[in-house]
Amino acid sequence: MGLPQSATVAHALAGTLLIQCRPEHVEDAARVAGTRGGGLVVSGPEATRTARLVREQGFGGPLLCDAERYCGKRRILASEGVTSGWVRQQLDMCEAALTDSGYIGTADTGGLRTVLTEAARLGPRVIALLPLAKSWLTTPAVQDLVAEVRRHDVPVALAVEDSRDPLATRKAVHGLLTVLQESPVPVLLIRSDTSAVGALCYGALAGAVGTRPSVRHIAPPGGGFSSTSEPSAFVRMLLDYYTVGRIADIAQQTPDLSQLWECECDECGGRSLRRLATVSDPERQEALAFRHSLHALFDLHIGIARPHTTRQAWMRSWHEHCSNALNLHADIRRHDPTWRRPSALSSWHEVSRRFVPREVT
Repeated sequence: MGLPQSATVAHALAGTLLIQCRPEHVEDAARVAGTRGGGLVVSGPEATRTARLVREQGFGGPLLCDAERYCGKRRILASEGVTSGWVRQQLDMCEAALTDSGYIGTADTGGLRTVLTEAARLGPRVIALLPLAKSWLTTPAVQDLVAEVRRHDVPVALAVEDSRDPLATRKAVHGLLTVLQESPVPVLLIRSDTSAVGALCYGALAGAVGTRPSVRHIAPPGGGFSSTSEPSAFVRMLLDYYTVGRIADIAQQTPDLSQLWECECDECGGRSLRRLATVSDPERQEALAFRHSLHALFDLHIGIARPHTTRQAWMRSWHEHCSNALNLHADIRRHDPTWRRPSALSSWHEVSRRFVPREVT
């Protein structure tokens, strides 16, 4: 392992839950992350400018910038290389920097090597951002991915393409855990959802949860993101997001499960999430749901990855959280047969079982 490069990045980001957002949401995200020991990933072509403003306003946590050149109909391909200026802008104000990599499609080993090679040349505080087609995790190509990462010896950040949730299948979760277990360098998972917490438990250096569907995964060409006029809120015990209207409806149907909707986060203070649906001002409703979700995610992370406990304990705790959440989803389904449990939750539960040690050391 290239100790100087890995050690520098690891020191800056070790065990950090990151919030990934666009510039318009960075103020609230920075306020919450700054009080909870978290960091930020600012997304978009204006990310470095926004990040500089955040630093000037006093945010002292880990800060990364994602140029998103791999997104959209005019996405850049990985073979076009990375921009040293983008990296330098980040290193002027951040402990580490993400490359502005292009998209790495199925079997594009040449593009993968281009990103890794150029990232290694840019210095010890640089992380190679790998925006991957999902097939890199779900096929034997995962071993090629690990081999290239090992050969180039540079920290990497994975972002995975899918029209919905890239970690919704057992193959994808198994592929992610394979990379985390077998790569000799620090690995981050960005542009994710609750799976970022699971990745942290199973060896990721850091994990980033997107504040909106558009920053929780990479949409395929021509694909988009489901949208609704209602904001969504994270339900900690269910390990997933739901619109505030859906929460209010299902809470009314499940009076015996009231504990699911009562939240002790810093934003809610023990109140029920049902109240969010009654807020008439759309901007205030969105702000409340947004801040609640961030605090609830940090509560989840801190509750699992407790200080002074082992990685094995974190793994076991994540597995137990998934198991408990699945049982609660089953309880809701008895009231509402249309209720669906998150596919990623089932996948994590089944795959992680093989990685959970029998004894916590």
